[in-house]
This record gives sequence, structure tokens and C-alpha cells, in this order.
Amino acid sequence: MLLRLSKDGEFAQLLFVVQKYMSKILTDTDQQVFAYLYDGLNMPCDVLEYLVEYCVQTGHNNIRYIETVGLDWVDSGIRDVESAKKRTKAFDSRAEETARKKQEKRSKLGVRSGTDYDALILE
Repeated sequence: MLLRLSKDGEFAQLLFVVQKYMSKILTDTDQQVFAYLYDGLNMPCDVLEYLVEYCVQTGHNNIRYIETVGLDWVDSGIRDVESAKKRTKAFDSRAEETARKKQEKRSKLGVRSGTDYDALILE
């Protein structure tokens, strides 16, 4: 698949942009993941670029994490950047709400900053 895609200018541009976002040279495995998302699952390049941008900006530059999010987007029918942005905004809102609730519980329990809250709950 990679050999055939090496002649695809759009895919080559995608890999170039991904390398810039991830600040690394992509391995063969990395390239195969993007080839599968692009060619195998027909994810548009602009959606793939946003996928990488979002993941890297949120501190997740692991290829397996990026692949998992990409597969979720495919399963959810995301085919354009606007839909991807709505999904990430909803996800981020839920994550912020969870963090806020966790902080409220910590405060109610009198847990000081730096204490392993999860370990306290399990005791």
C-alpha cells in the first residue's frame, strides 16, 4: 500500500505535515497507520491533519493513540473538519467536567494538592 501511495501527492503532503506536527521522522509503522486511515478507511487528508494537530496539542503524540482516535472518528461518521472539531469540543467539555468534579471531591475530602487521590479512594 505504501509503495502505491508514494505516488500520491496528497498523501505525501499529509505525511510531511504530520512529521512537522509530531516533530519527528515517521517510521514505517507510523506511515502504515496513516496509509490505512487515508486509503483503507478513506479519511480525508484535512481530517487526518486535524486529527494529528488535535492529538499533539493535547499531549498525545503516540501513534496508537492517534490511530485509536482516528478509528473512533471513522466509526462516528466524521468526514469533515467541522464535525471533527465539534466532536473534540464535546470530548474536551466532558473531560473538563470530569476534572472539575474530581477536584470538588478532593476539596470536600480535604485532600491537599499532590496527594494521590485515587489511592485514597481505593483504601
